[in-house]
Amino acid sequence: MPLIDLVSLRKNIIIYFSIVILIILIFTAVSVFVIQKDRQENREREYQQLINRSVEHVINAHIQKYSDLVFSISKNPIVADMIQQNNRKGLYDFLKPEWNLMQTREKYIKLMQFHLKDGRTFLRMQKPNSYGDKLGNKRAMMQEMHRSQKKLTGFETGRYGAVYRVIFPIFDRNNTYLGAIEIGVCPKYILETLKKINNLVGVMFIREDIVFPYSKTKTMMIDGYRLNSKLTPELRAILKSLRVKNQLADALEITTKYSVYRTHIFELNDFKEQPNVKIVFFQDISEAGFFRVYLILGLFVFMGFVLMLLTWMVHSRYIEHHNTLAEFYKHQLEKLAISDKLLLQSKNNLQNIFDTAPNIMITTNGQKIDIVNSYMLKFFGYASIEEFKKEHDCICDFFIESDHYIGKSVEGQVWLDYVLSTKNKLHNVCMMKGEEKHYFTLHAKKLESHEDSTHSVVVFNDITEVELIKDELEATVNELRIAKQQFDLFMLHLPFVAAIKDESYALVFINKQKGEYPGIEVIAQTLTESGDTPTAREIYALLERAKEDGKAEKIIKLEAGEQKRVARILAFAIPEDEGKVYVGIIYIDITASYHT
Repeated sequence: MPLIDLVSLRKNIIIYFSIVILIILIFTAVSVFVIQKDRQENREREYQQLINRSVEHVINAHIQKYSDLVFSISKNPIVADMIQQNNRKGLYDFLKPEWNLMQTREKYIKLMQFHLKDGRTFLRMQKPNSYGDKLGNKRAMMQEMHRSQKKLTGFETGRYGAVYRVIFPIFDRNNTYLGAIEIGVCPKYILETLKKINNLVGVMFIREDIVFPYSKTKTMMIDGYRLNSKLTPELRAILKSLRVKNQLADALEITTKYSVYRTHIFELNDFKEQPNVKIVFFQDISEAGFFRVYLILGLFVFMGFVLMLLTWMVHSRYIEHHNTLAEFYKHQLEKLAISDKLLLQSKNNLQNIFDTAPNIMITTNGQKIDIVNSYMLKFFGYASIEEFKKEHDCICDFFIESDHYIGKSVEGQVWLDYVLSTKNKLHNVCMMKGEEKHYFTLHAKKLESHEDSTHSVVVFNDITEVELIKDELEATVNELRIAKQQFDLFMLHLPFVAAIKDESYALVFINKQKGEYPGIEVIAQTLTESGDTPTAREIYALLERAKEDGKAEKIIKLEAGEQKRVARILAFAIPEDEGKVYVGIIYIDITASYHT
């Protein structure tokens, strides 16, 4: 081996190291920038998700609470009666205690008022002396309420405030539409609640065209929306920069004297799902920018130090004689010779592994067999692979194709290509051994390191016994299904009600709908659900007696509205496993014979 020019080698290595370090430095800086940017985007997405979840949670929690409140008032028959009687003062006096309590507990409720179906305002709880006007007819939500007579929620402005409204229809005792009740909730509760819960900072803007008819306010207007929030010094500084951009949009960067913020928009819709309010939240991203700058600067300094250190190490280490390298090369050649020997041993070990497998195992390209195990030769009755190849090129010659078993080709593909392209699917094969069919599940994996990269190792697991058991099980299940259908048909056409309850009187089976027979709903319910009624007490006393005596019988008179019926009810105990006792019930309508 010729001597190596160590001086040139040292210079070349130093140059190469410098280039590599420079590339690593640039790659690292770019990676840090990309990672930091991606991290920042993830933080922004998480912040936006936090906003969306928090706002939706706050809105849903408040609206559900207010909806329950309004719904309970709208369904109160006294309220409907007073509206029908035009008893405004009576209605006011009736609701005044509850209105005062609401005002004390819920500072966000700004109004509660009643509207007649002709558009007139019947009563304003917050302004009881202001009524009779038709301001509601000018509002889209009230027009829609009088038209649809269904619950409405959404943000809407009016003469007495811009609020989130919950409106329910009011019907009299004959289900005739009388008008509606609405509660108005100040939307500022969203900002105040989120500030307390998640420390989210934001402001609210209302669309100018819906504010203008009712308000002469001259607060800041941006992008067609007018500011509707009280400002802290921090928010004043932010909005001063936002005013320069003159738009309300996501992902705007707002720079103040001390911080950098990114905007996140949440839109509050009216009852038609049209945005009327934009809530702008501000995320402080100052630290992320400073961190990225300092981190990249630190990386450059660190990499510069590493470059100097490596240069010194190369200069000091690569002055040794070329015999060291020659010894190294000799050692590598010896290792290569050992590797060749190990490779030969690996081939022999592979065949041994194949031969110990308890299933058919082969390597093939789907058309020709390469390596097989002794189990496969024994299964088909061949002494060697050479003897097998004299009669067959591929194991697929034995495949029997059917609906559930693949053949030599599937969907225009060679069977092996199809199996490899549908790895997530279970593949079954049926093969003949003599005069008998044998069933297998097939698994294949490509041999990437094989000399011919088209070869794969394929394992056939014999499931013949499983398939036979499966056929017997399917036949049994089919017989049970037919028997159940016959039982259900028989029970359905019985001229009386038959039911079964478990030890806690929960319904297990009943052959009739409860609407067909008066009093049957008690049979279909648990003791707790049926309530403390005379009919329930009689029936459940009868069931208890049947549990103790084995059987019991009683004639019970039932009433369902104006309809009066007489039923003969028979109960009998049904012993179950583990000492449990079920109860069978037969309900026979004997009204005609009883009167006779």
